[in-house]
Amino acid sequence: MNTIILNGSPKGNSAKSASYFLASAFVRQMETPPEIVALAGADINVISNRVSQADCILFFLPNYVHAMPGLMKKFMEQMSPASRESQSLGFVVQAGYMETIEEAILLRYFEVFCRQKGYRYLGSVAKGEAAGIGIFPEKFGKLADRFAAFGVAFEKEGHFPPGYVKEFAKPYELSGLLATVITILNMTGIGNLGWNIILKKNKAHDKRYDRPYLVVPGKERI
Repeated sequence: MNTIILNGSPKGNSAKSASYFLASAFVRQMETPPEIVALAGADINVISNRVSQADCILFFLPNYVHAMPGLMKKFMEQMSPASRESQSLGFVVQAGYMETIEEAILLRYFEVFCRQKGYRYLGSVAKGEAAGIGIFPEKFGKLADRFAAFGVAFEKEGHFPPGYVKEFAKPYELSGLLATVITILNMTGIGNLGWNIILKKNKAHDKRYDRPYLVVPGKERI
């Protein structure tokens, strides 16, 4: 099966891209690993031509509050209908949120898109808690191993095995107790420790509450 993986992250195929991290782990143990092509900075016409020739196209991308990156949306909008009945699409979405219900709207869009364009829909994988991958990739070794196993299973079966889809999607929603604990941690400031470290490192901590695009009626933009 002629497969191509498209990385829809604006960060491209870089160490700071969680989508590239997961895609690289996914192909790591395959017998015939497909190429991972970044949409960022690429010649869209060249990629479109390669996509039209592929049997299977897999997108790895981040979720930005119920939405995909603009560059991937632009690419999908200009995609031609499936060139043959067997041509298939699959999606792997990662996000910083713990609960994968945040990706639900986007996953429904992908299913409708495949139906309208005539692609066989392989399904979508949602993975939360991925915000730290680009910062501390060494702490996500177990996740990388699971994605490597997922990739091997996909190569053998030609679809997304349901067991892996369910595994990566947990938790779909936060339990009442966990939501309460997170709320308390955020109120005490503990939940922001990691972000504060990054802000201070980039000399932006004192600007974290700035609202440069706020428009106040009767006043100039501040």
